[in-house]
Amino acid sequence: MAGQYGGIDTIESTAAPIPTVVLSQPMLRIENFLDSEQMNALLGRVLDLKDVFVPSEIATDVPNYRRSWVVYDLGNARTEIVPMILACVPMLRQVFGVPDGEPSLIEAQLTVSDDGDFFKVHTDCGSPETDGRLVSFVYYFSSEQAAFTGGDLILYDSPVSAPSLLASTRHMVPPTRNSIVFFRSTVWHEVTPVVNPSGQFGDGRFTVNGWLHWGPITAAQKTQLRKS
Repeated sequence: MAGQYGGIDTIESTAAPIPTVVLSQPMLRIENFLDSEQMNALLGRVLDLKDVFVPSEIATDVPNYRRSWVVYDLGNARTEIVPMILACVPMLRQVFGVPDGEPSLIEAQLTVSDDGDFFKVHTDCGSPETDGRLVSFVYYFSSEQAAFTGGDLILYDSPVSAPSLLASTRHMVPPTRNSIVFFRSTVWHEVTPVVNPSGQFGDGRFTVNGWLHWGPITAAQKTQLRKS
């Protein structure tokens, strides 16, 4: 199976045909996640951080695989998002079967995807530093005036006997303002290219994306996770 981003292959497979037994991957999507005051405060903080964003990275350093802009430390913005994430844990346990208790670590970063930005097919736990991630989340909070298109999150189902391959079935999640989506970190997914006609920072696709861990986390792992 292959997808195209301006002639760049997102994935190629020469393996045997995918088995017909497919595991439908669960997801949890919540609309109106923050109240308007919280969301506007978060948006204001991001706009103030315009000059702090840096090019995104991936653990494998594969070129042309991801393009976006990130701030790895939420700072005071954590006060808007993290308590609401914690309030969702009972639902996460019901949907994904996560362990009892609160997460041992909530990673979170600010991401802006501007004109032409994308992230090709990947999982969120494919390296030694990230293999403790159990649940991923993406919260969308772009400006009400933002006129970008694209930037959809595609979550792929997996063949039961070949989880490293993609099934033909998938969930397309649009970047609806003030909504959040949770999914297992093992799920193959991608972000389709963003089109931002104005090219202005404030008109891009704004997200808080992150990952939840249950279990011990060392200081060294926390340091490595900041760039994963």
